[in-house]
Amino acid sequence: MDLRWDGSQETATADVLLPSMPRLIEVLGRARRSIDDEMRSRASAAPMVMPSALAGASTIADYPVGYCQFIRDAVLGRLAADPRWRDLVRRGVRVRDVFIILKDRYFQNAMQVGNLYVDVANDTVDRSKHWLEWAPLGDVPFENPGDLARLATVAATYLGCSVHANTVFPLLAPVVPLLAVRGDDRVELLHVAPGCFLKDVGDSMRSYRRWLSGGMAGTTPLPEHALRTLVAACGSNDRATFPFEFRPCGPDELAAQAQAYSEAASDPATHELVTAVLDLVPDAARRLIQLQRTQP
Repeated sequence: MDLRWDGSQETATADVLLPSMPRLIEVLGRARRSIDDEMRSRASAAPMVMPSALAGASTIADYPVGYCQFIRDAVLGRLAADPRWRDLVRRGVRVRDVFIILKDRYFQNAMQVGNLYVDVANDTVDRSKHWLEWAPLGDVPFENPGDLARLATVAATYLGCSVHANTVFPLLAPVVPLLAVRGDDRVELLHVAPGCFLKDVGDSMRSYRRWLSGGMAGTTPLPEHALRTLVAACGSNDRATFPFEFRPCGPDELAAQAQAYSEAASDPATHELVTAVLDLVPDAARRLIQLQRTQP
């Protein structure tokens, strides 16, 4: 999900995409308005519902704040049926999901269309901004996420939470290495950059293991009150309640677990074990929030 200039897309961008931008903006606008209408209807019925744990602390009542991934994915889903959008793709314009750190302080889910950056959820931090931002890649102040210390630092500022190393769910930790503690003391899986794990597991988990050996920079130890919260929520290790084992552990065990992921991913006979864990993460994130809501 990195944002990168693609030399093979220069001709398609110049000859096909840029001349089509006025019409494309109309198509994007129609898709975004339909999503906004749907979410307003849902919010009036259930304002406290979250469609995804990845929306963080946001509820439907807060929409669009916190919903950049949700909006981006929903827009792309609608565009798949639009003939003008399909014509762009047929004529060689490539479309990719991207996840970046924008302007040194925001996480943003957007699209790379040819060699343009296209963000259809530009108002998900500040409602007063226009919903659409697009620009040539060279004009976008961004970085591709990868370094965990950097992710932790940006997450703390952007999400308004404290960020801690995941040293309590050993099987999950290499996939979701960071935990967030919100202002209301709720503990969450900080699954902000799943693509970073996929990149790292293809590189023998070197980045994660280097971060562990360097003292898990960018994080602080999980506070005692947060640890007590997790013990109460999932310390019984009932897999029907929460799918991952709760067991505080040290960096050596986490590094060994990371190595096991690397070996499993590199062997066609076992790489499905890795995808099975990835598939569990969204539900685990929701369950962890729900378990804390039911605590006395």
